[in-house]
Amino acid sequence: MSSALLIIDLQQTIAQPRAPHDFAGVLGRVQALIAKAKAEAVPVVWVQHNEAGSEFERDTPGWQWMECIAPGEADWVVHKQSSDAFHHTQLNEDLKAKGVAHLVVCGYASEFCVDTTVRSATSHDFRVTLVADAHTTHDRPTLGAAAIKAHLNWLLPNLAVYRADGKPAIEALAADQVLFGKRRAP
Repeated sequence: MSSALLIIDLQQTIAQPRAPHDFAGVLGRVQALIAKAKAEAVPVVWVQHNEAGSEFERDTPGWQWMECIAPGEADWVVHKQSSDAFHHTQLNEDLKAKGVAHLVVCGYASEFCVDTTVRSATSHDFRVTLVADAHTTHDRPTLGAAAIKAHLNWLLPNLAVYRADGKPAIEALAADQVLFGKRRAP
């Protein structure tokens, strides 16, 4: 099964005025995942949020990638305008054209773009690994960031979303457990 690593919205604005939960740890784990994916010739897809009139407005300083994980000139970047990386983008078609069936997902914001993209991916018939310790968010008025992250790490693999063989379509694994090529069956 062919895999791809999806890195969602790790843009400079998310660290202003304060960084999200466990941000340094998340960035370190994402860097390790990028290195591992590239060493195994696994596509890395950089999903970048664009929203006019917001801190994610295209070509503003906040819209830029975090420097420590920024894609190179030849890397695959997908621009989105909603929480769902598949909505009004070519992501589904491009992944299918490359024979990708499994997505490894990390990034920001856990309860918005990460959650929505994971759910949408299953609707597009992808198997998904949510990297449990490589997504993050900020504290929200109703729930703290650590609780949001823990909730999604539990919730998403427990959704009633199944593959054709009856196995769950979503798993949550720590970054050091992610295997791109030789995967164990969940």
